[in-house]
Amino acid sequence: MLFRSLYRIPVSGGTPAKATETPATTGGSSDRWPHFLPDGKNFLFMRSPNGLAEENNEIRFASVEGGGERLVARGKFYSFQYSSGWLLAGHNGSLEAFKFNAATGMTTGASVQLVDKIASDDVTSAAVFSVSSQGLLLYQEGLGVSGDRHVWADATGKQRTPISDFGLDRKSTRLNSSHL
Repeated sequence: MLFRSLYRIPVSGGTPAKATETPATTGGSSDRWPHFLPDGKNFLFMRSPNGLAEENNEIRFASVEGGGERLVARGKFYSFQYSSGWLLAGHNGSLEAFKFNAATGMTTGASVQLVDKIASDDVTSAAVFSVSSQGLLLYQEGLGVSGDRHVWADATGKQRTPISDFGLDRKSTRLNSSHL
């Protein structure tokens, strides 16, 4: 099971302390993709119930000083970044921008679609893009979703259940497939 929180530690060293409180769930849960906001105290992160890109993924707002977490958005989100008052996020295979207040963690208005099909990985919930603090965007076009795994599919091509993932064997440099 995943059940992984994010931890904080000062650059000077010390004992790691939890920065997020990942809830224990039956299928596992993972907090990932932390992204500091300009004040250096608040940050965004993704909470993924099973580690994959799915409709229950959450972009959340928190502070390293504590005080709880706030839900920013829920849906099939991939990785995200903040720049110049905008939260950019991979969402359902596209890249969207949300007007975002970095001090309060609140979005306003409807999202704006920036890229129709962005390279995205359903296995890791990652999207391939970067945005500079000056608002310059780099991205990789894609099919919208991808990922290296075997899946069961029905007659219409709809993915049903993943049956394996690929990864490097930790004891060697060989690629292996592990069954879920």
